[in-house]
Amino acid sequence: MCFTSSPSSSSFEMPSSSYDILPNGISNDDYVIQNSSKKHDPQWAANASRGIISSHGNQLLEVQKLLQELTEHQDQILESIPLTEDAVLWASHTREFIEQVEKLPEYTKKAQAIEAEMQNLTKRIQRAKERVQKLNS
Repeated sequence: MCFTSSPSSSSFEMPSSSYDILPNGISNDDYVIQNSSKKHDPQWAANASRGIISSHGNQLLEVQKLLQELTEHQDQILESIPLTEDAVLWASHTREFIEQVEKLPEYTKKAQAIEAEMQNLTKRIQRAKERVQKLNS
């Protein structure tokens, strides 16, 4: 990091000794941090992580276990999605089939009405043919 200063601007100053460079969530009261002689010590991160593990290790293991269970559950759900899609598609086809079967009596009545109309037309055509033959003879 390079800082340049001009006479008119304020110059960069290093933080005072009471300045804390700590990650969020780590309090100044932690044993490892209190016993660390230098905040900029290269071993500070390792010491801090050991302190966090010693004070919150069980909770971290529980979270890790929950995350693993969640991942397994999500994998199972992901595997079941194609089966569910197939079941939904089959159910929709079944529903369409049932709707058509339920309309079958209505279609039967319509077909019977069409058949009766065709018989009526056949009789009228036959009578018209007979009249034409009488007129031609």
